[in-house]
Amino acid sequence: MRKLLTRLLAHLAPRWFRRKKYEGLRIVERASEVPEDTGSLIFLVQRNGSPLWAILDCPCRTGHRLSVNLRQSEEPFWTVRQEGHLVTLHPSLWYKDQCRSHFWITRNKVKWV
Repeated sequence: MRKLLTRLLAHLAPRWFRRKKYEGLRIVERASEVPEDTGSLIFLVQRNGSPLWAILDCPCRTGHRLSVNLRQSEEPFWTVRQEGHLVTLHPSLWYKDQCRSHFWITRNKVKWV
């Protein structure tokens, strides 16, 4: 019984602590301006008004960073829609290494798949 409960908790605990939303957006001109810990912010790297990268901590909260390509000249790429401090990325993000997270970001809210 104890083993079963331990396995159940190990399976459910990461889901309880996953991020449900990002608090805001910061726009920078260079990726080097993004701090080590982005916290609950999404950083948008853009030059001359053109978005290049979205950089954020993975919402699984295991400590790894995601760099999302927004340049259509390189594949794969995502599109970004910015409404004030709200960000929507399309299509979904699927981190196939380590945590295997798969989610959408819509208006800063994380929708887990």
